[in-house]
Amino acid sequence: MKPEIIEKERTFLAGYSFFGDPFAASGAWTEENEIGTLWKRFMDFFAKRPDEVPPSAVPHIGYELHIWNQQLGDTGQYEVFVGMEIKDLENVPIDLSLKILPVTRFAVFTLTGDLISTDLSTEMGQWLDAAGVSQTGNFIYNLYDERYRGMDDLEGSEIEVYVPIE
Repeated sequence: MKPEIIEKERTFLAGYSFFGDPFAASGAWTEENEIGTLWKRFMDFFAKRPDEVPPSAVPHIGYELHIWNQQLGDTGQYEVFVGMEIKDLENVPIDLSLKILPVTRFAVFTLTGDLISTDLSTEMGQWLDAAGVSQTGNFIYNLYDERYRGMDDLEGSEIEVYVPIE
């Protein structure tokens, strides 16, 4: 599981957030937990209000951003943001939240099949250690594009996990 090392420019995201324990309602990878509910809410935006999608939105790519804070160790609560990339901040509907990812160097892990629903944080950390780099910042994100076929076909799917490094 050797990642690609890349540097990404500043990235603007528009979407919806959840703060809390994202697995309180249902553990693991399921559409029934808070992350699944958040994705449904975001996808409903496109279905019900397509004329309000920001004109600069990058189509067919979704982001799932996990942002840790000081409470994580004590409560297990953190922020999950799902959304889309936008090229500028004009014409973003008021009910969409914005995130701005800084210029960052990333280790990009491509996960396929069963690995998508497996917690690989230990394995990723071991690879980073062996490569002489360390994770930085308080976030990671998953990128979903045309290679992701949905929860019903994880076996035939791929996602990318972006881990900020220094």
